[in-house]
Amino acid sequence: MKRFLHIVFLIIAFACSVSATNTLSLSSVSGHPGDTVTVSVSLTTTDASTALQIDLSLSPYLTYLEGSAILTQSRVATGHQLATSCKDDNLTILVYSTSNVSIPVGTGALLSFSLILGREPASYPLLAQVVLSDGQANRLTCAVSNGNATILAPKISISTKTIDYGHVPIRSVYAEQVQIENLGNETLHVTNITSSASQWSPSVTTLSVAAGATTSLTISYSPQTHGYEEASMSILSDAINGAQMISLAADPYSVNELYTSSASGNSSSEVAVAISMSNMEEIVAMQCAFTLPEGLDFVEGSVEKMSRANNHLATGAVTGRILNLYVYSLQNQAITGNSGDVLQFRLALNGVGGNYPLVPQDVVLSNVSQENMVSASSGGVVRIYSPLIVGADSLLFGECPIETPAVANYLVANTGETPLIINRIDFADTAAFRCTEVLPITVEAGSEANIPIQYTPTAEGEFFSTMQIYSNDPETKMLPVSLSGSVFESNYLSLSGSSSADGTSYTLNFDLHNTTEIVALQFDVQWETDFTTNPSSAVLTSRAGSHMVSLTNLRDGVYRVYIYSLQNRSIIQGEGDLLQLTYNIPTGVVYAGTHVRVNNIIMSTSSAVNYSSQEVLTYEVNSELEGDANGDGIVTVTDAIAVINYSLERSVPGFRFALADVNHDGRISVVDAVGIIQMIISN
Repeated sequence: MKRFLHIVFLIIAFACSVSATNTLSLSSVSGHPGDTVTVSVSLTTTDASTALQIDLSLSPYLTYLEGSAILTQSRVATGHQLATSCKDDNLTILVYSTSNVSIPVGTGALLSFSLILGREPASYPLLAQVVLSDGQANRLTCAVSNGNATILAPKISISTKTIDYGHVPIRSVYAEQVQIENLGNETLHVTNITSSASQWSPSVTTLSVAAGATTSLTISYSPQTHGYEEASMSILSDAINGAQMISLAADPYSVNELYTSSASGNSSSEVAVAISMSNMEEIVAMQCAFTLPEGLDFVEGSVEKMSRANNHLATGAVTGRILNLYVYSLQNQAITGNSGDVLQFRLALNGVGGNYPLVPQDVVLSNVSQENMVSASSGGVVRIYSPLIVGADSLLFGECPIETPAVANYLVANTGETPLIINRIDFADTAAFRCTEVLPITVEAGSEANIPIQYTPTAEGEFFSTMQIYSNDPETKMLPVSLSGSVFESNYLSLSGSSSADGTSYTLNFDLHNTTEIVALQFDVQWETDFTTNPSSAVLTSRAGSHMVSLTNLRDGVYRVYIYSLQNRSIIQGEGDLLQLTYNIPTGVVYAGTHVRVNNIIMSTSSAVNYSSQEVLTYEVNSELEGDANGDGIVTVTDAIAVINYSLERSVPGFRFALADVNHDGRISVVDAVGIIQMIISN
C-alpha cells in the first residue's frame, strides 16, 4: 500500500512539473518618427526563479533610450536589481538578486524601457530571447510573447525623376504621366504641385493617396516657340521623405513641311506636279531639288508660281537629271498663308508604265533671318499608264501554193493599262508582203488582236523576210518579227461523179489542177470489189489530147491508171477535166455513201520529177440519194410518182433505176413507190 501511494505521488509531481508555465510578454507600441515610446515587459511564473536575461535585437530604425529601463518593484522581491547594455542594436536586460532571492510566483509587469522611433514607416517586430533561472542556477523553461514597434508616417515614391518630351512640334499639347505611390502606412497628403515654367502644368495641384495605394499625375507640355527648354516640377507633401522634384526637358520645333504631290497620266503625255508647304513660321524663300528618274523629263519653262507666292519669283533649272526649284522674294517678303501650293511644274511622261518616285532633296525653307526652318519633307509618285505590246518574234506561213496569196494572222496582245495603237507596219519585201487590215489598229488594254499578213508568192521554195511593227508602246516602239514559209507548185486531182440513167453504171470525173508542166500521171483507184471497169471506159478529155491512157487491174476493186505522152508533151496548165472512168454497177446495188480512194499519185515533169502536191484523194459517193428516182437531188412524192409511171412502162426522163429500187429486189414495182412514201413520212 505504501509503495502504491509513493508511485501516485511521483506521477502527480511529474504532471505538475510538465504543466508549469513561465511566460515573458512584450507589449506593442506605435508612434510617429522621432517619438519616444515605452515598451512594457511582464512576467508570468509558476516556478520559483531568481534571475532572468532578455536579449532583444532592435531594427536600425528603433533606438534604445539610454537609462530608460525601470524595474517594477511590485513584481520582484526586495533586493532584485536591473542592468542594461545596448551595443550594435542589440539590447540586453538583466534582472538578478545578489542574495539569490526568488521572484514571487505569479503575474505582473516586470519592467519597462523606452525606444526612439526612426524615419522609416513600418512595423518592426520586438523579438526577445529569454534565459530564466532558479536559485540553484538551473535554467527554467520560459515562453516568449513578442511585441511590435510601429513607425507611423506617409512615404512618397514617384515613378520617374526625369521626363524628356523629345523633339516635338510647337503649338500642340503633349502629356506624360507620373505614378505617385504611398509606401507608408498613413495617408499621404500632397499639398502643392508647382512647375518652374508655364509650358508645363500638372493635372492637379493637391491630392491624397491612401497607405499602400498609387495614383497618376499627368504633366502636360504646351510649347509655343522652338528651341530646347528645361524646367522642374516640385511635389510638396507630408511624406516622411520630403519634397520630390521632377526634371523636365523638351526640344520643340516649328512645323514647316514641304510636300510633293502625286500625279498620273498616259505615256507620251504631260502631267503637273505641285509643291505645297505647311508652315508655322514666316517663310520668305523655298528651295528644293529632285533627281528625275529616267522616263520623266522636265518641261522647260513650265514652272508656275501659285497664289501663295504672288509677290515672289519662281524658277526651275535642270542640270543632267537634277531639277532645282526656287521661290524667293527680292524684298524678303513672307509667303502668304500657312498651308497650300506654292508652285507647280510639268513633266513629260516618256517612260514605260509604272510608278516613278519624286523625292525632294536639299530642301530649304528660309525665314527672314536666313535660317533653314524645314522640319520635314515628303515625296510623291508619278504613275505612267502605258500599253505593252506582246507578240511572237516570228510568223510562220507554212506551205503556200504558188498560185494564190497566203494569209497568216499575227497575234498581238496588249498587257498594258492603256490602248495599244499600231500605226505602222513595214516589210523588208514590200512587193511580196502587206497587211490587209487598215491602219491604225487599236488593241484595248488586256485584249488581243489578229493582224492579217498576206504573202504573194513569186517562186517555188523557202522564203525568209522581216516585218517591223511600230506602236505607241514606249518600251518597244518597234517590234521586229521574222517571216518564213515555203512555196510549192500545187498539182492535185479532184473527183466528181455521175450515174447513168438506169443506174447500171457510174462515171468518175477526174479533174487536174496543175501549175507545173506535167507530162505524165499515174494513180491507183480503189472502189467496191464488185464494181468493175475496163480500158475502154477510160477516156481522156481535150486537155490531154496528145496523151494516151492505159488501165490495169491490180486486184479486185483496184485499178492503176497511166496517162502519158510518147512525145513527152505537157498537159495544158490550169484546171479542168482530165479523165472519165466509167464503172459497171451490179443491178440493185446502192453505192451512195461508198468511198472512192485514189492513192500512189505521181505527177511527173519532163525531168521525171514527181510534182504531185497530194498523196491521197478520197471521194464519197453521196450525191446519189436512195429513193431519188427522178435525179433532182431530193426525195419527194414526185419520185414515188416516177416509180409508178416506170412500173407502168410509161416514159420517165432521167429515171434512176438503182436509186428507185429501194427494196433492192432488182426490179421496179409499186412496192418501191410505197417504200419511197414511207421514207418521206419517216424522215
